[in-house]
Amino acid sequence: MRREVELVLLPGFAKPLRENVMFSPNGQIDFSPEDYGLSERLSAEIYNWAAAWENNEQPSSEAHKAWGRRIARDLKRELGDEFVVTYVG
Repeated sequence: MRREVELVLLPGFAKPLRENVMFSPNGQIDFSPEDYGLSERLSAEIYNWAAAWENNEQPSSEAHKAWGRRIARDLKRELGDEFVVTYVG
């Protein structure tokens, strides 16, 4: 069964990557880019995207949403076929 990863920003959660608790290792639900061994480039992009949201730099703007969709596409590419990646924006 493929693991489902969501790229999502939620108040109170420091890590922007989430998985369904039923399918994730050890019942963990929130993950950092390092937990998946992502490239430095993509990890930095995820952190920059999350920081912009945390700093209220137009988090609901179309530009921020498009940025999230691009990150989700790159995330899918790096994680491979064993993962389903969804952007929740």
